Amino acid sequence: MTHLHISFTTPDLAATARFYETLFDLAPDKQEPEYVRFTVAEPPLVLSLRTGPAAPLGHGVDHLGLRLDDTAAVQAAHARLRAAGLAQDLEESVRCCYAVQDKTWVQDPDGRPWEVYAVLADDTVLIDPATACCA
Repeated sequence: MTHLHISFTTPDLAATARFYETLFDLAPDKQEPEYVRFTVAEPPLVLSLRTGPAAPLGHGVDHLGLRLDDTAAVQAAHARLRAAGLAQDLEESVRCCYAVQDKTWVQDPDGRPWEVYAVLADDTVLIDPATACCA
């Protein structure tokens, strides 16, 4: 199986590891004093965290995302993240990126924004001016 690999540096490894444990609803599979790794089965992802100064997203990356199967999965993730004090409001039937989506937004402790969403239908609109969409 092929996995996407993402690596972040963070000044607060413990807080950032707790955030990703909550986001993925999964414990890390490797923990060392200066390193934490999550191997996520779905989506196939390996996320490694290392101690060090956090780098801004930049370079054309404005956010990261988890596309879930349906609204029920988004609602469950939103409830879990909200219970941990992480999630913003649940957005329903938002027109964004040529799709209608249900979503919630969170930021990791270093300010990296994550969109947790499900696509409900295709759409003809890139961004609905009445919503923040992917801003």
